[in-house]
Amino acid sequence: MKKVLVLCFFPAFAPPVSGGELRLFNMYKRLSERFDISLVSWTHAQSHFEIVRHGETFREYRVPKDAAFDTAYESCRRAGIEGELAGVVCAMVGRGHTKYHQVVAELAAGADAVVHEFPYTLLYDRGIGKDGKPRFYNSHNVESEMVSSLASGARVQEIVDLVTRLERSLVEQSRVVFATSTEELLKFHLLYGVPAAKLRLAPNGFAPEDFDFERDEVVGAKSYALFMGSEHPPNVEGARFVVEVLAPQFPRQRFVVAGRVCRSIGSAPGNVQLLGEVGDDEKKRLFQCASFFVNPIFAGAGTSLKMVEAMAAGLPIVTTHVGARGLGLVDNVDALIAERDDFDRATLRLIQDAETRRRLSGAARRAAFARLSWPTIGSSVADEISLGISEPAFIPGLRRPLILVVNDYSVREAVSGGARRIHSLLRNVGVNGDVALLCMHDKPGLELEELAPGFTEVRVPKTAEHKAFESGINNRNWISINDLSAALFCLDNPDLKRLFRRIGDNADIVIFSHPYMAPLLDSVGKYTAVVYESHNVEAAMKADILKPHSDGEILSSFVGKLESYLLERSDAIICTTEADRLALTELRPDIDGTVVLNGCEVLSTEAAAAVIAQRGQRDLTKGFRAVFVGSGHPPNVDAAKALCADVLPRFPGMQLWIIGSVGESLDVFAHLPGLRRFGVVSDQEKHRLLLEADIAVNPVVSGGGSNLKIADYLGYALPTVSTPDGVRGFAIEDGTHALIRPQDRFAEAIEELIADPVRGGVLAAAGHATACASLDWAKLGGQYAASLRRVATPRPDKAPPRVLVVTYRYTEPCQGGAEEYLVRLLQRYTELYGA
Repeated sequence: MKKVLVLCFFPAFAPPVSGGELRLFNMYKRLSERFDISLVSWTHAQSHFEIVRHGETFREYRVPKDAAFDTAYESCRRAGIEGELAGVVCAMVGRGHTKYHQVVAELAAGADAVVHEFPYTLLYDRGIGKDGKPRFYNSHNVESEMVSSLASGARVQEIVDLVTRLERSLVEQSRVVFATSTEELLKFHLLYGVPAAKLRLAPNGFAPEDFDFERDEVVGAKSYALFMGSEHPPNVEGARFVVEVLAPQFPRQRFVVAGRVCRSIGSAPGNVQLLGEVGDDEKKRLFQCASFFVNPIFAGAGTSLKMVEAMAAGLPIVTTHVGARGLGLVDNVDALIAERDDFDRATLRLIQDAETRRRLSGAARRAAFARLSWPTIGSSVADEISLGISEPAFIPGLRRPLILVVNDYSVREAVSGGARRIHSLLRNVGVNGDVALLCMHDKPGLELEELAPGFTEVRVPKTAEHKAFESGINNRNWISINDLSAALFCLDNPDLKRLFRRIGDNADIVIFSHPYMAPLLDSVGKYTAVVYESHNVEAAMKADILKPHSDGEILSSFVGKLESYLLERSDAIICTTEADRLALTELRPDIDGTVVLNGCEVLSTEAAAAVIAQRGQRDLTKGFRAVFVGSGHPPNVDAAKALCADVLPRFPGMQLWIIGSVGESLDVFAHLPGLRRFGVVSDQEKHRLLLEADIAVNPVVSGGGSNLKIADYLGYALPTVSTPDGVRGFAIEDGTHALIRPQDRFAEAIEELIADPVRGGVLAAAGHATACASLDWAKLGGQYAASLRRVATPRPDKAPPRVLVVTYRYTEPCQGGAEEYLVRLLQRYTELYGA
């Protein structure tokens, strides 16, 4: 039996009383079935050194904390840093020599592998990188991200930097990095550049034997909703939400709070029972008899063990998105998922709706037993450790380039033209490289989501000040300035700045899609290739669109300066039209400029021929369906209003189909019998509508860049009528691919198509051929990737330079100006030279 040494900064108490202890104890209880496990942990200072036998092949060496811990805590206190610092202090003590070091050295000599539960124990492992034995990082969270949410103080960045350095070193020297969720895997990949081949999923789980019972829900006045947790700060916030918000709002509903979290709660209303710590039997009874489980968790990382256990117990659950992170739960299928403002409504639904409770109960239990039991998880982890012991050296494959794209909004729901362009191009680039899109959103928590293979979106919450500013300005004007507000507030968003810096550290190239997040460059300096992806000449477009805005002149001037700033800092630009390229290179003649057109999903040649033939059989003089697609972008609003006011009334048999959010601006025309507003639709619904339409229209007369709707029309072989502005940027000729007319002759062109369906079919076929040749997203994605390769700055594969610094004193957090100067000097040197 192979010997595995495990290092952790807290003990595996039995029974476990926190999520971390549950994971630690249960993971190695299962692994001890295949390995001889020696766990080394720190324990209370008043304890004695002891060896605890958890099983025949699972023993724990508990080392009492010494005086160095008090010194380290005092150092943090003097620096004004407070919060949950147990792990950080453990790392600080690791610089000396302790009993823990001695025990680790003795056990490591006979071990076949070493596992670190946290980066805090790295400095106790003096043989790492020297003894030829594989290391494994069985992470509970991405700890550098976790510590930033658990500690506070003016100098907290110093301990965040310390943990980041330790964690980076650990992941680089580990044979395998285990993560608790897909989201955590993505974080390790993007923040540290860990190759995907090194990453494995090891979620939090439950012991099936502890949940081998039938639900016995208490009913009537004694029924209760359950919350439990340790004194972990996110749990404390959640418990206070139960006590201070939910309980007063539902005075007839009983709430039970269990676990050490009760220590942080003072008084509670009469319908709340604070149980404190409970034993295994009592905990089982609480799960078995509760009506439902509430999990109002608003911060934290990793996956929640209490959620896993509640699922295994078959409890109906109402949780936040943060509380459900990493578990793959679907709202209203596996649980009710609601944010802070809607949590009370979701709770009320579980209180009142017995059928919903029954349905969610079964779904949660099935999901837990299918993938989250410790025997299943432990077996998978054991296989990876066995492989690592037999093949201790990690052999990296060909490194995929990493591209960081920065945009002010999410493209997850690609409903606007800009979002569809970004999503479609990056989806194709992600085939041969890794793409991270960093953006902001209005939800409360950080979100990572893989939108397509190789393409991950990282969504950072806006600050409260940011959202208040947007609301105040937008309430006074119908034209949104959310994009401009991103430029004003991105440097005041610490999470956004941190992630930009950390992902940028690993990136070969940084792309700014739109100029509105360009101020982020001021937070780090320019240390890799920068590309400005221009969707329009933004300054010119905003000067036109913002004319009616109460602050239009000031805002337009700001956009011009912002775009000029980004142009000066960029190594290349990518534009949607040749006209835009010429305009921008006139401002910066020495820059590399490329045009990558807006594109579309193109019907196959056979499908296009079939739909053209079907349209040709319809008598359009008796009635026809004209489609217009657009977001709430002001040029689209003006175009849609022109269609309703000047075109639709001229054709009694016309149905005007409006797809997209632009329809929200047409309430004044709602009485028109031929107007149909579909709103934002799914890709499948849009596909159906474009196939069923007879003609497509685009009477746009302002804006910039090129219109994605025109590419869609051509890709779906639709006979099209457009203004000259509507087809700008595309090689489309009047009378060959479409009818191109000014807005005052638009209705006449529609009459021409209605009267001659054969001509419409010829135009549609020619337009579709153009789309096939030059507007297919897959081809454009290749062009986009080729333009990036010309300016990318590859990260060197060779080892970075190693620097020895000799000083008479060094402490973290720093105790004096000289030490702080040294730290900042070395950090800057590392950024510039990769040391």
